[in-house]
Amino acid sequence: IDGKNYDMNYGKNAEERRKAEENIKQVRIPRMDPIVGENGGIIQHWKKDCCHQET
Repeated sequence: IDGKNYDMNYGKNAEERRKAEENIKQVRIPRMDPIVGENGGIIQHWKKDCCHQET
């Protein structure tokens, strides 16, 4: 499985905030929502509201 390590950046200062924002930009849209499948749930909103890359 293509798991990722988590980080514990909370954006408490400018440098940590910058790192957190860069990490967020790297998050890829999953192929399907784990609950409702390919055409619903978070996937529907993510594709509409964001410019992230699909996996």
